[in-house]
Amino acid sequence: MDKCEELKGQVKKFLADGVNVRPIEDDGCLLQIPFRDSDGDPIRVAVYKAGDSIILHDAGVVAGHLFTLGQHTQDTPAFKLLRSLEKAYGLKLDFDNGRVTVTVTKDEMYDALMDFSKVILTM
Repeated sequence: MDKCEELKGQVKKFLADGVNVRPIEDDGCLLQIPFRDSDGDPIRVAVYKAGDSIILHDAGVVAGHLFTLGQHTQDTPAFKLLRSLEKAYGLKLDFDNGRVTVTVTKDEMYDALMDFSKVILTM
């Protein structure tokens, strides 16, 4: 086995071992991936099927960070950054539920999951 194949195997194991999925309300799943946010917590994304679409949301993590930092009003730098990410990634800021969401097709889900994780990491 060459060194690149060995590395590939190690990365696959890291990714597989770091993924955890559990059921949540409304027939959704909470997906934990092996990457950590700025607080050192694992990235978690709620995943729901809605007809032919998939809805991803952050389970309130971004809103929690904004409130903790005092950056939850629209005139703050972090909120302005979130607005930029909203436009760049097609996100929806669900103020009623304190969530950042995105709705995608089944075929777009994996790319959207990676993009969504980047948003959580950024915030």
